[in-house]
Amino acid sequence: MPTFVEYNDWQLTVFDPQGRRAYAEIAAAVFSNGALAFGDTAWQQARSQPQSFNNRYLANLNAEPISGDMGAARNHADLIYHHLRSLQLPAEQPVVVGIPGYFSNEQLGILMGICQEAGVQVSGFIETALAHTLSCVQIPAAAAALRAGTFQVLDMEQHRLSLSPVELSELTLRSGQARTADGLGLLSVIDGWMNIIADEFVQKTRFDPTHSGATEQQMLDQVYSWFNGGGIQPRVSIEHNGTLRQIEVSEKDLSDKLGQRLAGLELPAGQTLALTCRAQAVPGLEAYLRDQADSVILLDRDAPAQSYQTLAQQINEGQVARIQSTVVVAPEPPAYNQAPAPSRAAAADTAAATHLMHNHTAVALSDSRFAALADQVLQPGASIEVDGVVYTAIRVC
Repeated sequence: MPTFVEYNDWQLTVFDPQGRRAYAEIAAAVFSNGALAFGDTAWQQARSQPQSFNNRYLANLNAEPISGDMGAARNHADLIYHHLRSLQLPAEQPVVVGIPGYFSNEQLGILMGICQEAGVQVSGFIETALAHTLSCVQIPAAAAALRAGTFQVLDMEQHRLSLSPVELSELTLRSGQARTADGLGLLSVIDGWMNIIADEFVQKTRFDPTHSGATEQQMLDQVYSWFNGGGIQPRVSIEHNGTLRQIEVSEKDLSDKLGQRLAGLELPAGQTLALTCRAQAVPGLEAYLRDQADSVILLDRDAPAQSYQTLAQQINEGQVARIQSTVVVAPEPPAYNQAPAPSRAAAADTAAATHLMHNHTAVALSDSRFAALADQVLQPGASIEVDGVVYTAIRVC
């Protein structure tokens, strides 16, 4: 089983082959004390060392020169390379990369080249919207929403928000072309809230925390902590020259500012919004969207790990594929006053199997990986092992 890297500049995430989160930190870089540092360590110096800090390289994914002193890194591609190297991904194992649905094939080519230089063996790409929603079709309420139309998966990055359509049609789950709202990401929310806090400090203490990089960093650290599960903490404290200053910030003012920042977001009418764990981490975002959208569901934080493993089974060795769809078996809602379902034996006599299922994902028997079974007639319900994986035969009408 490969290692999985989810490409998102707010949470660059690594799942090990067992599906455990091995790394999940913000994409940020700082050149300090003669060395590059990445992730949360760099983020903690975002405002105190702005001339040697960069957090745009994953979002830009190009070879454009960067300003400031970043040591050996001269452009965004260099920073991606060094960040990947810092992850110490196992060189002997293939890596599957989860990508946003708006990535072009040209961008994937650039990313492939950077990964090769970094010693990362990319075996394929999986669209993150597909991975985050695959398991939810096993939840009746979510599956019902899928049957009614198209999901719009709302995900959050540092510099943008994305909406990715995902549709279930004839047992195929497919992610479509994503659209982005640039400038409506994590940083937009943080900057808006920091402006409110700074104004409160000036009005109530006549002290402006933005006049010093060290005090601005204190403010950033406290606001960013709100996105890590603790929610908004109205009391903000700043220490400067031995003096501790505190103010209470209005949660309504913060909510209003969030609404102002999102006012230009165009939501699709009549479609369900599915929020990733990152979108759910933005305080007040779920409540705002429930007022704006017809239906909102929350995607499971731990679902992508298993989904990536399931979807990776579609990647054939030696062929770098972009996975945008998969065959699924969605649960049926509870049925009442219906005749009992026929027994497995009776069903098996009716017709031969058409698909093999493993981990709730069905793959057509015509798939190349089952070429050795071409002469066999499998009955629904039968178990069969192919390349060490045990499948259950099913019939999809």
